[in-house]
Amino acid sequence: MPSSPRVDPLDLLGEVSNIAMGSAATALSQLVRRRVQITSPRAESLSWSAVNRSAFLGHVGVGVTTAGAVESRSFLLMREEDVRVLVELMMGGDGTGSRPLDRELLLSGAGEAMNQMMGSATTALAEFLGATVTISPPEVLVLDHEEAVEALRPAGEEVVRVTFRLVVEGLLESTFYQLYDAAVLPVLVELGTRAARRVAGSPPPPPPPPPPADAPAARPVEFEPLEPRTVPHPGRNLDLLLDVPLQVTVELGRTRMRIRDVLSLGLGAVIELERAAGEPVDLYVNERLFARGEVVVIEENFGVRVTEILSPEHRLRGLGRALEDGA
Repeated sequence: MPSSPRVDPLDLLGEVSNIAMGSAATALSQLVRRRVQITSPRAESLSWSAVNRSAFLGHVGVGVTTAGAVESRSFLLMREEDVRVLVELMMGGDGTGSRPLDRELLLSGAGEAMNQMMGSATTALAEFLGATVTISPPEVLVLDHEEAVEALRPAGEEVVRVTFRLVVEGLLESTFYQLYDAAVLPVLVELGTRAARRVAGSPPPPPPPPPPADAPAARPVEFEPLEPRTVPHPGRNLDLLLDVPLQVTVELGRTRMRIRDVLSLGLGAVIELERAAGEPVDLYVNERLFARGEVVVIEENFGVRVTEILSPEHRLRGLGRALEDGA
């Protein structure tokens, strides 16, 4: 029996990365509301001592740990000027630098964008491999000095660097990197080879059965022509998400109490909140501060009249703090 051709680990990793980052490009497109292409992955294995670490200076990235079928530490790194374009687009700007971004806002947006990319890429990887792969909360990295770059050092001496081409429609053509510990290559080769064989060996779907002899004759349905009309659209690629339920919570106020004070509470006790009477209440969507408003009464129910929608800057700052809390 002829032996199976030898699989080049780096070629296989490039193909797997192409599949995973295709999903990441879709996620990023939805965030920036422009077409994003991530193509041409080139994988290479290097000893850490041979890596030109100064080339990573000026990059922003996230580090994640995967568990399950693939246990590894990996990093996604982008040039800070490229990240600035993406974050400005996320905030509704045109990506040309017309909207100033402070450091906190830039890093919050970078963490959110790359977290979405890594999450989508991991999901696509797990589906392709037919295995369970989980991902840890991301750690945002700012590579602005040599010591910060050392955080990328793999557990072993070998590191795998995958270089991707990034194109944002009409604005940006650049490259970014993903780094792996080379120890993960044998696992990916084994799982990737199995997945490729499974896909190649899958039988084509059976043809539809012929209709029975006594089946009624079918004819095309005729509809009245529709007149075109303009409908406001909230954004591309969002139609499939519009019916997803979200938890909306209204917070009247908060306070802090000692344990002894909580235990002494009884019927009729009054708790003073850290919010002045008449001050707007906070409206949270999926535990993220989204708007503020005033309490109203609608027949026999309470309601909230929205008086302020928070700006994208406020929302990105909240996302950044949530990422830091989860890391």
